[in-house]
Amino acid sequence: MAEAVAAAQARTPDLEQQVDITAGLMGLTPDEARPFVLEAPPLNLQHSAAPQRGYTGMDIGRRSAGSVVVVERRSRVAGSELRSVRPPVRSRKL
Repeated sequence: MAEAVAAAQARTPDLEQQVDITAGLMGLTPDEARPFVLEAPPLNLQHSAAPQRGYTGMDIGRRSAGSVVVVERRSRVAGSELRSVRPPVRSRKL
């Protein structure tokens, strides 16, 4: 539960959104998750002294958040559509 609340706190400062995120992660209703969010200590994010990736002093107002990765799940049915529908050709003996 603590990890779910910490993830929600890292995502947004809004308590109601934290409740919704925590509830979704834990499979609870918002009413069940609310006490855990309200009782949790504030998240202490430690920032490193290194500059953010992609930031140079000349890019004022434009910072790169880094690479974005999108993962899509394919069903097994979708993978079978890629296969040929025709049966293999048998060689004839002469």
